Amino acid sequence: MEEEKVNEKLKELFSNDPYAKRLGITIEELKPGYAKVRMELDASHMNFIGFVHGGAIFSLLDQAFAAASNSHNYSSVAISMSVNFVKRSQTERNTLC
Repeated sequence: MEEEKVNEKLKELFSNDPYAKRLGITIEELKPGYAKVRMELDASHMNFIGFVHGGAIFSLLDQAFAAASNSHNYSSVAISMSVNFVKRSQTERNTLC
């Protein structure tokens, strides 16, 4: 029961995050140590060659990390993050992380 309250409160907090709203990021699923987030893509997420911008993908990863790491009922922040891009995103409408 307590876990459900924490998750609902986190979903509410993240749904009001101005940066996530601007990027179209929403939490699809949340449980302790796990988060699935979605970003609805539009032209503003694309780079100059028509692929999803790496910064948009990194922001999606960061939002998933933030939700998962804060799902244990205490505040957490990242000290450092890195990502290796192995190929471009294959989607044109939305992407999950």
